[in-house]
Parts: sequence; structure tokens; C-alpha cells
Amino acid sequence: MKRYFSLLLCAVLCVGCLALTGCGIATAPPTETQAPTTTAPGQGLVQAFQRGDLRLEITNVASTEERSGLDHGTDPYDYTVFTLYPGAQLRVIGADMNDGGDTEAGVPYAKWYVSAENGGEYIPITDDMPPLTITSDMGGVFQEGPAVLVFKWFA
Repeated sequence: MKRYFSLLLCAVLCVGCLALTGCGIATAPPTETQAPTTTAPGQGLVQAFQRGDLRLEITNVASTEERSGLDHGTDPYDYTVFTLYPGAQLRVIGADMNDGGDTEAGVPYAKWYVSAENGGEYIPITDDMPPLTITSDMGGVFQEGPAVLVFKWFA
């Protein structure tokens, strides 16, 4: 019985060693659990952002983080922080614009904006806008109230 146990133990150890070193045993490649992301020209990743019908693509993303906060200290809300490398751009996939039915002219207008810190102007996010280079004075994307996407720079 001892001999049988010793032989069985040796066989298990040998097979384990072969499996670890890959000698003579074909193993399946590990499966990927996350969707692949593409690398942006320059550095960082290209990340998609969606809130309702607003769909954006941001380049040169170093990392993303989901956070929660209180609007005016009472109303909870969720937002995303994208840490960016220099040269990051915002591309509009779908802007979720108002159809203009509530205005006299009937012209569609932006529901979402890129905020500018330090007294800059808000930039409307529209379906037909060209890619926008994100600068250090742009705080993020908002509609009414707090930002839903915050830009932070990689240190």
C-alpha cells in the first residue's frame, strides 16, 4: 500500500511539473474575461463613455474610476473619472441632442456640454462636432447639475 501511494504521489508530482513547465503537454490558452481595448496613438487607451443616449470615445486614457457624490449635499449621483495623458481627445459617437421642438426656431441643440474650469466657456456636445482635444482647463462633461464625466490629468 505504501508503495502504491508513493508511486501515485510521484506520478502526480511529475504530471504537475510537466504542466507547469509546458513540457509535452498542450494546454489551452487562458480565456480573456474583458473586452480588448485599443491603444491610442501616443499613449493610453481608447475608452468609451455612455450616459443615457450620450456616447463618447476618449483617447489617451490612463485609468478610469467610478465614484459617487452628493449634489448640493443631498442628492446622490454617480460619475466617472478619466485620468488622461496629454493629447487626449473626445470624439462624439452620439450626442443625445434636444430635437428643438421646444424652441421657436425648431433647431436641435445640445443637451450635454464640456465644462471649462477657470472661467472658460462651455462647449456644446453635438452630433456633427469634430474631435475635441481635451485641455487642462476642461473639467468634464455635464448636462444640468454636476459632471457625469470628470477629466483628471496623469501626474
